[in-house]
Amino acid sequence: MKISAIILIIFGFVNAASAQTLNPSHPFSDSWVISGEGGITIGDTDFPDTKIDYTGRGLLEYFLPTSSSSIFGMRLLFGAGYIAGKGIVSTSPVYSNIDEIRTEFYHVGLGLTYSFSLGKVVQPYLNTSVSYFAFNPLDKNGFELPGNANDNYTKNDFNFIGEFGFRFLVSEKISLNTSYAYNFIVDDNIDDIITNDQDDRFHSFYGGVSYYFLSDNDSDEDGVKDSKDMCLNTPPNVVVDEFGCPLDSDNDKIADYLDICPETPSNVKVDKNGCPVDLDQDGIADYLDKCPNSKLNVEVDNYGCEKIKVVEEIITEKEEVVTTEFDYISESSITFLIGKTDILPDQKNLLDKILTKMEEQEKNKWAIIGYADNLGSEDDNIKLSLNRANNVAAYLINNGIKKERLQVYGFGSNIPLADNSTEFGRALNRRVEIIDINKFADRNSLIRSISISSYAFSEEYSVGNLIFTDGKYYCIQVSSWKDINKANEEVAKLNAKGHTAFWIEALSEVTGNKRYRVRIGYFESLMAAKEYQKRIR
Repeated sequence: MKISAIILIIFGFVNAASAQTLNPSHPFSDSWVISGEGGITIGDTDFPDTKIDYTGRGLLEYFLPTSSSSIFGMRLLFGAGYIAGKGIVSTSPVYSNIDEIRTEFYHVGLGLTYSFSLGKVVQPYLNTSVSYFAFNPLDKNGFELPGNANDNYTKNDFNFIGEFGFRFLVSEKISLNTSYAYNFIVDDNIDDIITNDQDDRFHSFYGGVSYYFLSDNDSDEDGVKDSKDMCLNTPPNVVVDEFGCPLDSDNDKIADYLDICPETPSNVKVDKNGCPVDLDQDGIADYLDKCPNSKLNVEVDNYGCEKIKVVEEIITEKEEVVTTEFDYISESSITFLIGKTDILPDQKNLLDKILTKMEEQEKNKWAIIGYADNLGSEDDNIKLSLNRANNVAAYLINNGIKKERLQVYGFGSNIPLADNSTEFGRALNRRVEIIDINKFADRNSLIRSISISSYAFSEEYSVGNLIFTDGKYYCIQVSSWKDINKANEEVAKLNAKGHTAFWIEALSEVTGNKRYRVRIGYFESLMAAKEYQKRIR
């Protein structure tokens, strides 16, 4: 019962230790250890009853270098103590008057230890040893037992020991120890009685203290002892973490001292130099590249897409850049005064030219689209733009155009031709456009798309052939001007012909000067943009 209780206590230590966090390396690595321990023995002899006696031992151990949490060591042991038994041995008349024995012993031996670290404190271990065992069986009064007195046997033998225990580190160099050892003697005479039933054996339980002479080196001189160093061959002067491994600040598995790109974002695939992968070798990492399959040696923009260089020409009073030839419906939009819907006399001349064309194309239908500047509320501007369109439609009907051939719209301040922050720009935006629906069948859908879209110029990139996208919508570039007035005139002419034109401000890729790029848009797909581009060329 006593043995069972002690074993249960030891298993309790095992359960408590298993809850600790594992160390990366064993604290005994490359260490010499001196231990002093005392304890009790419980004999398993031919005497019927057990009796507890005491023992003591000293240990000298050496543990091999390791960088793991397990370790092997060698042990030299020397100890002494007593093994006791009591009760009457009824099978031997010689011992009928002997009711208790006490055998003194001395032993010295060698062993092999295996230890596994469960944390910074608890270090369980297993040991197997063999010792030269000298003994002297005595009675309770200290007199030699009969067999011993008659020299019936040699009083030395071999003791085979199996042991497990725990060492609890209270500091880097000191531990408190507890262990259990099973001692198996080769012959059956430590109790002075030789029988054929069993060989003699005994159990021992120890408690003690150990002192560690840590000879732990720092072979790579990184400031982390080899026993705790998970990377033992770190190059000189490399900054390491607490485990002795080179720092990897961006966690891309490339150490900082080898990492050309030490601030790579998380979860980005990198090459052997620690830089984000760039499969098409255009200088834009794949995780940022919107065109990851660009041709080799092609100049790309910040999004990894082929850069389209705009050919810029010097514009004088007598020359302008003409990039496309349009089938004009009118030479200009019909413009209006601020807040007015009346057709100005000089605009009627323009309407008469349009009337002639309408009469020549008598089967075509036409869209009459009114617009306003951004002065006033949008509700008022929509009504104003619709009234302007209705007045233009009424003029055409009164001059012989059938009502069924006309469709009237009012779009308020949506789709400005020019900058509404200037008077010149607002004057261009107070207009009515007349569009041949048969030639520009997608005009209405185009207008509806742009009125609800939010084209992100900051995200824009080229998809080639002067077509640009923000990743959602598309637009076509027509021309580039350094004079804003020329750009405004170009926009006005294009819109008069039924196109939804506008300009954007940009810096020249060649000179770095400000340019005004005339565009047509927007389209909901690249196919639609390409098809439209074919029709206007």
